[in-house]
Order: sequence, then structure tokens, then C-alpha cells
Amino acid sequence: MENFNFNCSSKDHENIEAFSFCQKCEIYMCNKCENIHSKLCQNHQTFKLNKDWDNIFTGYCKEKNHNEKLEFYCKTHNKLCCGSCLCKIKEKDKGQHNDCDVCIIESIKDEKKSKLLENIKTLENFSKNLKDSIDELKKIFTEINENKEKLKLEIQNTFTKLRNIINEREDQILVEIDNLFEKKFFSDNLVKESEKLPNKINFALECGKKMSNKWENENLNLLINKCINIENNIQIIETIREKIDDSNMLKYVQIKFVKNNEKEIHEELKKFGSFDIFNNLLLIKGSLIIKNNINYLETLYKWINPKSNIEAKLLYRKSRDGDSYNIFHQLCDKKGKTLILIKAENFIIGAYTPINWDSFGGWKNDDETFIFSLTGNKIYRKNKKSIESIYCGQDTGPWFGGIGTRDIDMSKGEFQFSREGYEFFGNIDDIIPNEGKNKFFDIDELEVYNIININF
Repeated sequence: MENFNFNCSSKDHENIEAFSFCQKCEIYMCNKCENIHSKLCQNHQTFKLNKDWDNIFTGYCKEKNHNEKLEFYCKTHNKLCCGSCLCKIKEKDKGQHNDCDVCIIESIKDEKKSKLLENIKTLENFSKNLKDSIDELKKIFTEINENKEKLKLEIQNTFTKLRNIINEREDQILVEIDNLFEKKFFSDNLVKESEKLPNKINFALECGKKMSNKWENENLNLLINKCINIENNIQIIETIREKIDDSNMLKYVQIKFVKNNEKEIHEELKKFGSFDIFNNLLLIKGSLIIKNNINYLETLYKWINPKSNIEAKLLYRKSRDGDSYNIFHQLCDKKGKTLILIKAENFIIGAYTPINWDSFGGWKNDDETFIFSLTGNKIYRKNKKSIESIYCGQDTGPWFGGIGTRDIDMSKGEFQFSREGYEFFGNIDDIIPNEGKNKFFDIDELEVYNIININF
């Protein structure tokens, strides 16, 4: 905090730096004077200059090197100022307001009192609505936090499923490798059998030699049986040798793990998952007709039934652009989807169409076009017997309905709202109270919006 080094107001101490300020007495005090003052004037509000300076209204200017009474008001900056602030020469920290609209404080007394009464009413209105607004804000943030936790849980579940799929695939491939090696390339039993092979060969060889030397002296049946055993052993030995020879060829075989599209999969996994912020509300900013009425915005969004986030861009406004059909077509033709809002007397109606407006299109048909009453909270689709949704012509504005049944027709600042071209599920009196069909109504305001898809 900047230190302005005010001196004590006492004539005996005028060369001593002030330590505090009394707002009621409007005096600066050194430590000694402050001790005396605090005993004599215990109910006075005093401030320490070194820490409370910003909260003190001394009646004197706080600009550096001014230290003069605040006797003037700058209308340009809505600020009190002193004579040094109004100095004609802008130098030495003076003259900041010499080009401003300035008056003496007394001349704005009534104006500020009147403004004060207005501000009191404003604050009272704030006070009335503030609790509801805060409660609604708390509710919104509670819902947002709940939504956040749900999103986190959904993300965790999604990635858990992914990890489970990857783990299952890993286990499956590992089992396939075991089966492949054990059944086709490698067997512990073959190694064990091959290790026994030398003894098996030596035993059969020794047995054969003994039999050969005693051939004439041994029992013939016994000799033949031993010969059969030797032959069977040789057959077993040959089978094992064949397996060994086949297995020795495995040193020329390489088995590799084929990573199909590994790089692409890695890239996809890095990008897997995203956020889509979906706003269940039609964004219309600055409408003079619905004035950000949340219920109306939610209703219009539901009726249009979009598959993505949408917002409305103002193309035409009667009070701004006039009643000219030519202007309407200049601003609204070939813009794609449009939403028309009409305010007349005490009701709001309108229409929506994805059909392009133009000056020479004539009758056009589309199943998505509809008209509606926001006041009556009703929507009306095209009559099944009618083949016309809108009419486009250079001498017409927005026209909904078929030949002779202008359900909505802007004409010379008026419009007609009938119930013949579009199906009205109920009586028109539900929408326009105490009025019959085909009456023309003065348009208080008409707005045309371009409905566009947006991404957050």
C-alpha cells in the first residue's frame, strides 16, 4: 500500500508524521495525539494509516501530493475530486480531470438522492430474487457434479471393459501358443523317450548277439518270441528317431507374433473416447419476442427435435428491418432451416421449416414443416390432404399453408392465422382467445432465425 506521509494535524506536532486518522474529527494524529484522542473520544472511528487507508473517507483527496478537500464531482468518471485534480496544467501529479465534465458537489445532491432511491429499489429487487437465484445455482452445480461423477463412472466402466477384452485376448493367444508348441513343435515326452533310447538300443543289441550265438541250443519258441520283441523295439526306436529328426528341423522354423495393424490400433486407442456437450435447449440470443424464456426455448428445442446442438442466428426483425417483402427475401432466402416467431396482442405464434425461402419458388412441400403456438403450447403439422407446406414469392413474406388457406401470412404488417391447411388439434380459441379463424392480426414483432448446427 502506498504511503502518503500525512503529518499530524496538531500545530504542536505538525512536523511529525501522522499515525492514524479520526473520521469524525477529520484530523490526522501522531502516536502521542492518538493516545490522548483514544482516551477522550472513545466512541470515535479511527483508522490506522498504514493498513486501513483504503477504507478511510477523510474528506480529503487521496491522490499523491494533493491533500486538499474533496469539493468537486467529476461526472465523466463518477468521482469526487479536489482543486489540484482540476488544475489546468497537467504536471506534478495534478490536472487529471481538467478536461472532464465537473461540477461542485452541492449541484448533484438532488440527482444523487434520486439515483440512490433507484439503487435502493434495484437492491431490493436483487434481494428478493437473490435467494432463489442462489438456490437454483446450487441446484445446477449439484446436478453438474452428479453428472460429472456419472460420466467418470461410465468412462471407468468403458475402459474396464476394454482392458477385460485385451486381457481375454492375451490369455487366448497364450493358450494357443502352448497348444501350438506342445502339439506340433515340442513335447517333453519326446525328450524323455530320446534320453532312454541309448539304453533301449544297447539292451536290444546285447540280447540279439546272445541269441545269435546260442541259436541252435535254445528253445525255438523262446527264440522266436525274443526276435519279435527285438523287432518291436526296433520299430519303436525308428519311430522315436523319426520324431527326433523331424524335431531337429525346428531349428530352421521361426514362430512370430503377428501384430495386425498395431500402429493403427495404438493410435485409435490413444484417441479412443471423447466428450460431446449436448445442450437440450435452443440457443436464441437477444430475441425481443421470447426474451430468453427458458420454457419457450426448451419447448422449441423439443418440437424441432434436433440430432445435434443447435442455435438460432437472427436473419430478419420487423422492428429493425421493416415490412418490405424485398428485404425479407434479401435477408432470408437460401439460408436453409428457419424459425419464424410472431408476437401479436397477447400471444406468440410461429413456424419452422427446413425449406429454403426464395422469391420465385411457388408452392413447396416438406413433412418436417410445422406451425405452433407458444402461448398455447401446441404444435400443428400439415394437414394430410394438403400438399403445400409453404409458398415462396416475391410479393409475399413467410407464408405457411396451401392455396386459399394462409395459416400464417405476413401481409402489410398483418398476418392471418387460420386452421385449414394445418391440423389444429383443438379449437383455435385455445391459441388466440375469443377470436375466430381467418381474422387478421396486427404484427407487433416478427423475427426470422436461421437454425444451424453447432459444436461445443
